[in-house]
Amino acid sequence: MSGPTTHPNLIYYVGDTILIDVTVTDARGNVVQLNGIDAKWVLDDPGGNNVAICTIGNGIKIVDVNGGKIEITVPATTTVTYAPGWYNDQLRIKFLAEGQVITQMVGLINIKPSLGGANPMMI
Repeated sequence: MSGPTTHPNLIYYVGDTILIDVTVTDARGNVVQLNGIDAKWVLDDPGGNNVAICTIGNGIKIVDVNGGKIEITVPATTTVTYAPGWYNDQLRIKFLAEGQVITQMVGLINIKPSLGGANPMMI
């Protein structure tokens, strides 16, 4: 498996749903089948505190086992409480049969303030 990929800086606004699509790949860039894995994604606020921890079935969804695709979601009802600033995230994958754990992805997420009156958005 590869070392972590640093994703481009992501921008969301307070009260946005965070939605991140990831394709899990090995060191050669080949897509990894997602049979027998566990996954954890963590988001830390600017002070280094965990503000979101997602696992499979709780914020992480495997959308294509053979295509190596997962989806990470943090609902707007959670992000509405976030203070604006630069957040750090990290996705780790554990291959259960081998016991191997890799950091697949890391990066920065800029949570920007929403315009006054835009939060929470009512449709």
